[in-house]
Amino acid sequence: MIVRAPLPGKMLRRCFQSGAAVKKGDVLCVLESMKMQLPVCAPMDGILQWKVEEGSAVMRGEIITALDPR
Repeated sequence: MIVRAPLPGKMLRRCFQSGAAVKKGDVLCVLESMKMQLPVCAPMDGILQWKVEEGSAVMRGEIITALDPR
């Protein structure tokens, strides 16, 4: 499953490294847009694979991570 950016902004902080096992509801990262911080949560359990680096600008709908359901 892929996780997309819900809004345009900056990848402020990634809370896990690629390859980490995450649970549904875990905060994966924090995006910053217009001085507001938005947590992005895991929609399911899985193994995380980042597609965007910390500090990078993201557009709404851009793939930020993929979750492999293992």
